[in-house]
Amino acid sequence: MKIYFFSPDPDNYASIEFVDEKIEDKFLQGKSIRNEWTPPSVYIYDSSGPLGDFPALSDNIPVFSKKAWESLSPFLFDSVEALPLIITNLEYYAINVLEMTDCIDHNKSEFRRYENGAIASVNHFCIKTQLLKNKNLFIFPETKYLDTYVSEAFINCVKTNSLKGSIFRELEFESI
Repeated sequence: MKIYFFSPDPDNYASIEFVDEKIEDKFLQGKSIRNEWTPPSVYIYDSSGPLGDFPALSDNIPVFSKKAWESLSPFLFDSVEALPLIITNLEYYAINVLEMTDCIDHNKSEFRRYENGAIASVNHFCIKTQLLKNKNLFIFPETKYLDTYVSEAFINCVKTNSLKGSIFRELEFESI
């Protein structure tokens, strides 16, 4: 099994930002926010390139174009919810990742921590891979503010559908 870091490509594609409100705290909790969602306005704030299918927004909140959502949603089942964003003449969705998979072995993994004990980074991952079967877009509770992860099936779908604007980097880990 291979796991990949998923991130937007802000060096080659445009990024977006919230017009007024900051809503990042509602995300990355592993629970639905659909019922309380009011679509916020966003604007293109960094046009270092075209607006791709996965523009950078803020922190660790994935954003999908309409094309990306239509292509990838069959692989994502109930692991995410697509929440509409308001951007002139375009359809983009903030992706709330509901799939928070607790599969890191804390005894065998190595963490770098802040003074308050919070995890700053993971130096060595030991992952219970059987818990990731059929999961294609997910976060780990320990690194939810740092990284989003995807499967090979996710990457293959991105390539098959010629979706642009993302970076995938293979995660090195020990499978247990």
